[in-house]
Amino acid sequence: MSMFSIGLSGLNAAQNALNTTSNNISNVYTPGYNREITILGEQSSGSPGVQVNDIQRQFNHYVASQLNNARTQSTALEKYSQQITQIDSLLADRDAGLSPLMQTFFSSLEDLASAPSDPASRQGVIGTAQTLSAQFRSFDSYLQDMQSNINSEIEDEITQVNNTTQQIAGLNREIALSRARSGEAPNSLLNQRDQMIAELNERLNVRLNIQDGKTYNVSLPNGQPLVSGADAFKLTPITAENDPQRTIVGYRDGSGNVVSLDEDVLTGGSLGGLLRLRQEALDKTQNQIGQLAVSLTTAFNEVHKQGIDLGGEQGKNFFSIRAPQAYSGKNNSAEVSTITFDATRVDDLRATDYQVKYDGSSFSVTRQDSGEEVNAEWDGTTLSFGGIDMTLTGAPAAGDTFNVQPVRRAAAGMDVLVSDLDKIAAAQGPVSPMPYSTVDFQSQSTTRLGQTESFASKFATGSTLTGETSGIKPFAFIPVDAKNVEIHLTDLGADDDIQIFTRDGKHLIGTPVTGSDADYTWTSNSINSEDDLETQVFTLARGFPEGTTYSDEELLFHKGTNFSSDLADGVTSSYNGMTFTYTGDADHFDSEGAINDGSSSLDGMSEKLNIDTVTEPLFVLISGNGRFNITATWDDMPGVPAAGGAISDNTPIGRVQNQLEVSEIDVAPAFKQMDAKYQPPSFAIKAADDGALTLGLFGAESDNNLFVSPDAGSVPTSPPPEGIYSIFKEDGTEIDNVLSVNAGTGDTLAVGERLIIKDDTTGATILSFTVDELPSNGTTSGVTFTGITGTTGPGDNRNALALQDLQNELTVGGSASFSGAYGAMVSDVGNQTNIAQVNLDARQGLTDQLRAVQQSESGVNLDEEAANLIRFQQFYQANARVISTASTIFDTILGLRS
Repeated sequence: MSMFSIGLSGLNAAQNALNTTSNNISNVYTPGYNREITILGEQSSGSPGVQVNDIQRQFNHYVASQLNNARTQSTALEKYSQQITQIDSLLADRDAGLSPLMQTFFSSLEDLASAPSDPASRQGVIGTAQTLSAQFRSFDSYLQDMQSNINSEIEDEITQVNNTTQQIAGLNREIALSRARSGEAPNSLLNQRDQMIAELNERLNVRLNIQDGKTYNVSLPNGQPLVSGADAFKLTPITAENDPQRTIVGYRDGSGNVVSLDEDVLTGGSLGGLLRLRQEALDKTQNQIGQLAVSLTTAFNEVHKQGIDLGGEQGKNFFSIRAPQAYSGKNNSAEVSTITFDATRVDDLRATDYQVKYDGSSFSVTRQDSGEEVNAEWDGTTLSFGGIDMTLTGAPAAGDTFNVQPVRRAAAGMDVLVSDLDKIAAAQGPVSPMPYSTVDFQSQSTTRLGQTESFASKFATGSTLTGETSGIKPFAFIPVDAKNVEIHLTDLGADDDIQIFTRDGKHLIGTPVTGSDADYTWTSNSINSEDDLETQVFTLARGFPEGTTYSDEELLFHKGTNFSSDLADGVTSSYNGMTFTYTGDADHFDSEGAINDGSSSLDGMSEKLNIDTVTEPLFVLISGNGRFNITATWDDMPGVPAAGGAISDNTPIGRVQNQLEVSEIDVAPAFKQMDAKYQPPSFAIKAADDGALTLGLFGAESDNNLFVSPDAGSVPTSPPPEGIYSIFKEDGTEIDNVLSVNAGTGDTLAVGERLIIKDDTTGATILSFTVDELPSNGTTSGVTFTGITGTTGPGDNRNALALQDLQNELTVGGSASFSGAYGAMVSDVGNQTNIAQVNLDARQGLTDQLRAVQQSESGVNLDEEAANLIRFQQFYQANARVISTASTIFDTILGLRS
């Protein structure tokens, strides 16, 4: 090849290199642009000279994929953090939050109690109540606006996703045509397509599959395609079938059919962040605000209705609240006609939605937040669960579904119904039957003391329970007349100790709660004093009589230098005719006998206890915060079924379902001085399927299960301080606390009979009434008597005090006060906000690192490109000089011929 041809090839190569460098410089700020380099090579023909083999894009698919994954997570967290920060700011506002307004409201009730007839104090109650309810409505409105905005943002995101997938499909087509024409795809189209993939990942987490190294196919994580070659498939916003206020994402397939997508599929990106925020935080917060509003409203209304106003009239509802919401499936046979809150079961309300399904024979009700199935009662027309009653029209058929939102929008309807100052019921009214509180009417058997089961119902003799969790509630109890009971406890890496208590609080076996030998297994459960034990363990619900006090005077705490799990090496003690043989606490045995660190020094070894004869019920408690295996054997154990028999029923007789009709109520004057919580006692009758009746008394306090058996000691002993109650007929026939009444035995109870309740100690009549109806077979009816006899006046503040006391009662879900529930809500949202921000910072750091790696390879460096300009310019000039030299030589040759 001539010098001219060589020089021309060099000029061409230099020009291409200069063009590539110029293009890099021009696109330094173009999103998605990937730096290009000119690849030079020798002439393919073998002739001297240079040729341009390729203009190569500096693009690394692996790094790009990693960066896209990081981007989709960062964008999701950013969107989530932006939204939840708004909720956090709303709830945590010290001036505009609900907590200070609730405190102000209850402070106004304190002023009312101080001056119950003062118009100013009454106006203060109404004014603060109106402010509080208005703020509840405002919170609901704000959160509902967020729901609407999220619906709109979801629609916008879907539009952008569809536009992007259509562009990717179009670029696939153009790139394929370009390859067909020239054999190479233009780098600009490849850059655009990769940029579209990056933008799509910022909106939604997708999967990219590169077909034959050329065509991009994009799908959702579950495999449904969004882009397949030159075809794009659309997402579409649709209204949720079970919630018309909710926009969800649908998928339109190639046949045009639209199906809703599970939100768990749509993760990452701004769309995934919105869906996650709505599911995890916004729905939950709306439900919690609604639950708080319903709990406050219902509890306040019930107490307010028990009082009387300045005109001597019975109190009415003070607040209104929005009813629960329910949506029927579109193909249902049955529809929801009415849905209401059940004031007697307000403790059952939870901050969640429910999915209700009918399988043809029964209903199943599932919590949407946890997936837990809850108990439901169906009487043929009304389904009751979670503190609500839902009445249906039409017979339900298999496959019927309902979405129930008990408290989602409840706060929107919270308002004050009382505007007349005289209508505030601050005084306590006369005795009257009131609707039942959420107390289960229970009978006692040998298989249960309170909520504590016996060993007979826990496991058969000789069997082993594995992986049990220790704690501070009784594990089981041993009934009277049990013989030769032996317990083997094996630690599983932590310190778990056998503790034995009597029902009157005597600590017989175990480790000390206080003093120099106070054991870690108690302190780790926040039991640091006798008072802690009395308030947290000795409860009515667990089978201890009210007012039980702790005593360790009889405690056998075996502590020595050589531990053996052999009972033959144990120590013995006696109490009330019972002999105990105990090996001791393994964690307290070393050379000095002073280990108390919470971890078993003899992991796998057993603590053992033998009791020869049980003369009074004994509670077995396994203290600690670990797990253990336990085996028990015995010779005799009351409650163990005979061959082919069954253990006696230990379940509640049932919740009081109806209000018992009574009349001619008469209360002794002595009740005026008694604590209002227990005056007068409550009364219930349960009718078995065969018509046999069971009568019972229990205290009126709604947050306790007060058992009716004398053996359970469940009727409060204080108050009344003189003793517990008994029931008599008018003819003097005594009916014990629990007694079956059956027409077949001559021991009967009929409508129109008068019942008398007397104090056991004094024998004085404290309450009498006439029974106007009996419950139908299979149901339980009852009545709570409230108020006292005698006249009232403008200075009576007893119902105002009862209203004020609601501030500290565990009314929300049966486990939290109003302020406690709100504080937990604020803390929960604050924690989520902080976690989201921490995760965002961490993910953003990773994204920045990956972007730096990607830019180091694909990004344009102006300094480098400026150097390339000079280099390729010199390359161009040198090749021009070659051509010039060749021309000079050619001219010289021509001159020689002439």
